[in-house]
Amino acid sequence: MRGVALAAIRFYQRSLSPLLGARCRYEPTCSRYAYEAIEQYGVLRGGWMGIVRLLRCHPGRAGGYDPVPELLARAEGADGQAPPVFHVKHNVASARTRQRALLVLAVSLLSVLAAGCASVAQAKGWASPIRSGELVIAQTKNGVVSALQLTGGELKGSEAKLLWSFPGDDDDIDLKAVYGTPAVAGSTLYIASYSGLMVALDLKTGRPSGAWGGPIDLGDRVVASPLLIGDMLYVTTERGSVVAIDARTGARRQLTQIEATRIWGSPQADAGTLYLATLDSRLVAVDRSEGGVRWSRDLGAVAGDLRIDDGLLLVGSFDRELRALDLSAEGAPRWSFKGDAWFWGRPLVSGDTIYAATVNGTVYAIDRASGRERWHSAGNAPRTHSAPVLAGGVLVIASGEGRVTGIDPANGATKWNVRQEGRRFFADPLVLESGVVYLDDSGALWLVEPASGLMQRVNVHN
Repeated sequence: MRGVALAAIRFYQRSLSPLLGARCRYEPTCSRYAYEAIEQYGVLRGGWMGIVRLLRCHPGRAGGYDPVPELLARAEGADGQAPPVFHVKHNVASARTRQRALLVLAVSLLSVLAAGCASVAQAKGWASPIRSGELVIAQTKNGVVSALQLTGGELKGSEAKLLWSFPGDDDDIDLKAVYGTPAVAGSTLYIASYSGLMVALDLKTGRPSGAWGGPIDLGDRVVASPLLIGDMLYVTTERGSVVAIDARTGARRQLTQIEATRIWGSPQADAGTLYLATLDSRLVAVDRSEGGVRWSRDLGAVAGDLRIDDGLLLVGSFDRELRALDLSAEGAPRWSFKGDAWFWGRPLVSGDTIYAATVNGTVYAIDRASGRERWHSAGNAPRTHSAPVLAGGVLVIASGEGRVTGIDPANGATKWNVRQEGRRFFADPLVLESGVVYLDDSGALWLVEPASGLMQRVNVHN
């Protein structure tokens, strides 16, 4: 019956999952988790573990790296199966009845996989708002990017004018969602979307650039932000394709394919090397010109963005480690810092201090040279994905539970704490002179005054 259950899951993965557009919040996915659990623990225990995982995979969870636990020491029967979950003193079900029960469990598990993962499949991007001149570019609805006009380059009285949105009602294009922060060069905006389309827009009009002749279909979903260096755009798809695109013409070439992986975090580059971190726990250095892999290192699973600071590559991962790697020595470790949970948001570097937050909401100040903790601030809201920023001498951090906290960067003391009920902040913020701008998961913009914590919703009008 183990074979029947595994075959059912393989059928779901191959035939049903692509149709449902299912997007699990965890890595490995719920179907893969159930498959591995049944392989290791047998149908009864492994199937139950798969169902419990599905119950965890809901919109209230941040998700992340959640592998099947290592096989525990246990007594095994002659057939190598795990001991039964329930111990019966007297009568034992007939072999045929047990087979039917196991088959029902396999089919039930398949049904739950189809319904459970599909129910959370709606992608909601976490692209950060950006500024270009007197414009703020933000994903104001899921899969819709808008340009907002600032007054004198700032948000005055929490007001902004809507100039354009893309795609419009008449555009036959579906971005699905935008996770990667758009890039700007001159008068052109570049967007990599979750539908796998890469578009170039005129910043003034919001219409597709004629130079590209239309969107570029990358053939796979994109979660990472595109990286613009000179006239070249570097884009990594979720399944590991690394593509270089001429920003002027749209001409593209594939640099390499990182096999058997997923990439969510945005790449970084220095000199002639592109650095990518994956959810299967690898850091890969790719030659930007030739496309070959220069070197790679095994790390924890990485979903967040990398940061390079003067030859030091900072990588936060799901094994609760923040690592500092020496790029002059092929990523040799300088130090590693252990937090209380996963590091997801991109770390912030200010002088000789690194500020990094875990998904538990704990913020750490770390000595850049030694990796030693200077202070930590606990008790902030969990589900922290957004990167910390410094504004007006205050360290500001937001969470997926709608809470924004101001912290004294010198000692970690909380200066203020505000919460917007029902809002979730996953995108990195935009820092303006008038305050810190956050984008919630519904597309609403919020302006936070860093000195006081006063938080106002930005009124967008035509």
